Amino acid sequence: MVLKTMAICSFFLLCLAMSTQAEPRVEVSHGTIDFGYVHQGQTLTHAYWLKSIGSDTVRVTDIWPGCGCTQIPIEDSVIAPGDSLPLQVVFNTGRFRGSVKKQPKVTTNASDLKIRLYLYATIVTDSQDTGPLSVRPKRLDVSQFGEKTRRVAKFHIENHTDQDLKLAMVDSTLKSFEVKLPDKIGAGETVEGRIRVFEDRVETEFEESLTFRAEDLDHAVYTLPIRRLYQPGQ
Repeated sequence: MVLKTMAICSFFLLCLAMSTQAEPRVEVSHGTIDFGYVHQGQTLTHAYWLKSIGSDTVRVTDIWPGCGCTQIPIEDSVIAPGDSLPLQVVFNTGRFRGSVKKQPKVTTNASDLKIRLYLYATIVTDSQDTGPLSVRPKRLDVSQFGEKTRRVAKFHIENHTDQDLKLAMVDSTLKSFEVKLPDKIGAGETVEGRIRVFEDRVETEFEESLTFRAEDLDHAVYTLPIRRLYQPGQ
């Protein structure tokens, strides 16, 4: 009887210890995005990720976008242990010019400290230089008007340098399209890239963006906004 009582007490003490130790903890992955060169008046998107790394549920309790040019719509605010939650940031370049830095902030039940997210961009006008590369058009439109399905749109990248450059995607997560980007671009050459809207996103409208960089150069990052209007009845 004594042994049984001791076993029961040990069990409850173990449960108490486990419940006492359970706590929410969170970490941020992909907490910084540099959109690089982009034109005025464009809508850009990027997904920051919060991961629950503790033994208890993480809850997002407050979001501060930073200014009216930035939005963070959120569908869910609960992250179970081991799971991740995307925070999709929408940034409108408006009439900004030059180097821009934004710091949206997020508060969770894991800490009283705000989580800082970092957003950078170099915003240019049509007449300004965009460095070693130029991208045409300045915004890609893959809208569909009418019954004929339209899923593909092309863009062109021109290399103004005297060296071959490697190209790589920077941001392609949580997008409504897939991207085909050449691996490299020769000195003085122009190459073609394309996007293809995912089948399950054909009957939707969106404003998103893709970001790529020239790996061989510093500060050679570019973002191409992408818009889709969907009006099949016209």
